[in-house]
Amino acid sequence: MSTDVESVLEASFVLLEANLLESPEQKRGFVADSKAEVDFHPRVDIVASDLSSAIGGSDRFVFEQDRIELRLYPNDERNIVSRKFPSSVDDLHRLSEIVHLAIGNTEIGDQELGDTIAFGYNVQVVYSQDTHDSALQYIAESFFDPQLSERIGGEGVAGGTAQIYFRVGQRLWSARFEPRLSDPYAQNIYLAVNCHVGHPKERIPSTIDDVYAGFVDVWNRAHLLVDALDE
Repeated sequence: MSTDVESVLEASFVLLEANLLESPEQKRGFVADSKAEVDFHPRVDIVASDLSSAIGGSDRFVFEQDRIELRLYPNDERNIVSRKFPSSVDDLHRLSEIVHLAIGNTEIGDQELGDTIAFGYNVQVVYSQDTHDSALQYIAESFFDPQLSERIGGEGVAGGTAQIYFRVGQRLWSARFEPRLSDPYAQNIYLAVNCHVGHPKERIPSTIDDVYAGFVDVWNRAHLLVDALDE
């Protein structure tokens, strides 16, 4: 079996149950510290029909040259910092810096997560395989017992998608395998890897090195998963 990572679509950092850059002063400090041209797109909330709540609005900071975007969803207490198409793990230094600046200007670095706050690192990968006509067949052979179909009256497993969960220390990982663009005839595999950090004693990363180490971990883990299925 032969596999090859063709591209990394996106790498991202997500902070949940907390709000980054809540005040105008924090936003201005973040933009000034970023030392780059930033396009700011303030949120436009969609008011529910009963006029009691706002839905789906987000503030967006776009670093076009770096292919980085920071999205703030204050109504959901959700924050996403992402970079499109990093070509190597070295490309994630700037993304780590932007994450660090957003956390630093909010003054929550090194804060314990407690019972509600969580954060995570994500990477989305597309890779090729040359042993099956489709990604569905490749995934099925990699993850499913070939006799499963017979036990339920079938004539062989034709294909499948898979999601696995595993722990490394106190961190919960997940990996989702499916055909690229959900195309049942696609040969390439889409792999989404997430590292969820939610233990109450874990701390929000406080340095660029802390953030970067998380990205390196999830990047390397994605490539290990690809290699593991190649054995």
